[in-house]
Amino acid sequence: MIDLHTAMRKARDGRTEPFSKDKVHPGDDGHLLIARTVLTALGV
Repeated sequence: MIDLHTAMRKARDGRTEPFSKDKVHPGDDGHLLIARTVLTALGV
């Protein structure tokens, strides 16, 4: 299991703007963080 929740919360705490306009669906920055988190967890 890959913990995206913790990664998103840690990254969110250091930002001044949300990852999405509707605060539910990730925008480009959110998708990039998700991709990096998944790839790192997979060792890619």
